[in-house]
Amino acid sequence: MTEPVRMILDTDLGDDVDDAFALAQAVLHPGIDLVGITACYGDTTFRARLIDGLLAALGATGIPVLVGPETRFTDGSAVETNWFSGEGFAPDATGDYGDAVDFLLETVMGSPGEITVCAVGPLTSVATAMDREPGFTKAMKLLVIMGGTIPPGEEDLDYNFYSDPGAAVRVVNSDASIRLGSVQVTRQARFEQAHRDRVLASGIELAELLMAMFDRYIERCERDWTPLYDPATLGTVYDESFVKMRRRALRAERYGKSVRLSEEGGEAEVIEELDGAGFIDHLTELLRTVR
Repeated sequence: MTEPVRMILDTDLGDDVDDAFALAQAVLHPGIDLVGITACYGDTTFRARLIDGLLAALGATGIPVLVGPETRFTDGSAVETNWFSGEGFAPDATGDYGDAVDFLLETVMGSPGEITVCAVGPLTSVATAMDREPGFTKAMKLLVIMGGTIPPGEEDLDYNFYSDPGAAVRVVNSDASIRLGSVQVTRQARFEQAHRDRVLASGIELAELLMAMFDRYIERCERDWTPLYDPATLGTVYDESFVKMRRRALRAERYGKSVRLSEEGGEAEVIEELDGAGFIDHLTELLRTVR
């Protein structure tokens, strides 16, 4: 039997609801050994409290939760945090949260070649770790990133990259072993009302909380479905059967207030095709179980 992948999840839980799905996925799937969760971007302490609430619903204990910088790597500016899915769902109590960048460095450098970092939010914490310790990039087994648009297009600006463009450029152009899930591909993983009803039918605490966050998010987006960009990207860590990937040159550069990707520079593994329906069926069944 294949050993589970030791992984750190770096997440901006509380904005788009797909981060909440990704956290549950990372805890539930036996192919992942979740060694820590780092909250990134903006009010990271509130994000950490949301993480605590989801971990409680999952019955998961003992997973370290850390808080990242509250300002942008790009220019040190403050971040206005949106709570499109997280408002009202954080426990009142605040935990004793350590520093996310310290944790990334200590964990990865302490086990070189063993830790996969899955970054599904703005890349502030990862970029900061790279600047503090040059060996960090090569010490990661794999850096999985949800972000960017391929092919590039102003109409498809990606939230994770334009929220901290300097961080995205720093990370993508590093010598880390990178796997990238772009907006255009991962948006094909579409979670709809029929999937919601199947998850709720399980009757477990996780289902109630997660679907309440889903309902809050889609109400604010004025639709009845949402793409699960982050889980589709994270899922490749334990199962590549839902995707086709290609190694290609990849470079990031500032483009106005955002980031443009081009096929030049260093190599990365890019997700080019996704069986969105098949993946969502898989995830829906996973969310109906708590191991």
